[in-house]
Amino acid sequence: QAVNEAGVERLRLDAVQMRGDKTLLIEANLALVATNEKLEADNAEVRAATKEIHSANKELLAANKFLRRENEALRGDKRAAQEGSEVLLSDNNALNESLNAANEEL
Repeated sequence: QAVNEAGVERLRLDAVQMRGDKTLLIEANLALVATNEKLEADNAEVRAATKEIHSANKELLAANKFLRRENEALRGDKRAAQEGSEVLLSDNNALNESLNAANEEL
């Protein structure tokens, strides 16, 4: 009888311990669920920010492409202006030589 009562008491203590363990596991699970929800919300924010960065990057690439074309056009304009300037300088030198020759004749 005493052994049986001790066994029953032991089973009762085990049941109390199991209920405590179950409570701890439920609390831990709830904490994990809350953490998971927070991580999902953070992940959604990161995805949204990534989309914004990707969109801004596309705009920057397009602007860079435009600026490269403009820069190339300006280089062409600069070359044309330099060539025109060289022609004008040559014409000016020829005119100066003609004027100098005319002045010497006078």
